[in-house]
Amino acid sequence: MTMRTQTKQWAKNRNEKLRQLRLNTGLPVVVASRLANVSPNVWWMWESWNIAPKSYETAKRVADLFGLTPEELGWQNPNHRI
Repeated sequence: MTMRTQTKQWAKNRNEKLRQLRLNTGLPVVVASRLANVSPNVWWMWESWNIAPKSYETAKRVADLFGLTPEELGWQNPNHRI
């Protein structure tokens, strides 16, 4: 498996998790996006195009909707050093 394939698979899994969390809580995209203070189009891109939030603060708001941390959704804290 190439690095590109691994990266695409990782991203797909991450955003599929977001989608499943939203569906399991019964939140439509419009409601979830409003609660996270983003547009429905942005939320849709996260789920469909494997695009992550641009800011950690946004990732935190999304994770808080589901009682998780951004790291549990696969989004890294920019202040975290390896």
